[in-house]
Parts: sequence; structure tokens; C-alpha cells
Amino acid sequence: MSKVSLLEVGPRDGLQSEPKILPTDVKRDFIIKTMDAGIKQIEVTSFVHPKKVPQMADAEKLVESLPDREDVSYIGLIMNQRGFERARDCGIDEVGMVIVSTDTYNMKNQNVIISNYNKCLFFFKQKHFRQKRLHNQKNIRNRIK
Repeated sequence: MSKVSLLEVGPRDGLQSEPKILPTDVKRDFIIKTMDAGIKQIEVTSFVHPKKVPQMADAEKLVESLPDREDVSYIGLIMNQRGFERARDCGIDEVGMVIVSTDTYNMKNQNVIISNYNKCLFFFKQKHFRQKRLHNQKNIRNRIK
């Protein structure tokens, strides 16, 4: 049997580029409507420095405001160890980390070279998510662009 899995990134990727910063409750309502449409994996925010992406400055507040649903996985994008710790501490279900193929792009986008990701991945594998939600003991996913 074939299986298709959809991962919605609009609440993070779509909203982070908006010139206007949306209130947390508007973001939450968008995510709830996405769940109501049947999407079960949603990249809801990114745990980056607020000065870099001010639209995502409310990451923890947003995650804490979301309904606790065992059938839905909330995903947060991280760029480094600090982002991972913020994601873990607010009870996100999963984290995603983008690793692109060139050091030039990685330096411009994430301020890190590819070989340094090995250190990050080792650190992440050694840490565990808190048991804030019943279903948040999921593996760290690496998404390669």
C-alpha cells in the first residue's frame, strides 16, 4: 500500500516573510484551521533569534497556546543548539533542521558551515524532549534541501 504524508509549512514559512507581524492568536487560529482541514504534520514556527525573524518572536507562546492533540504533530524549525533547547523546553513535538548543500548558502542563511552540523546533530541525539505531551518523544528529523 502506498502512503502519502503531507507536511504543512505555511504557519512558519509563509508567515515569516510577511512584512506585518501577526498576533499569536491569529497564527493559532490559522494552525487550528489547518488541522481542521485534515493536516496532521504542521511546521508551526521557528526557534530563531527574534532580531533575525521578528515574525517568529512568539514561538514559545504560540506552541503553548496550541491544543494538545495526539493525532497532530507540531514541528518547529531550528538552526542551532539554542533553537533546539527553546523548542524542547516549550514542548514542541518535533524539530526540523534545514541543511543545504553549500557552505556559502549555509553561512548566509544560518551562519554555520556544513561540517559543524555534525556537532549539532550529536548534541541533539544526546538530548530528550520533555514529557510535556504524551506523544512528544519523536525523533529529530533532518530535512535536506
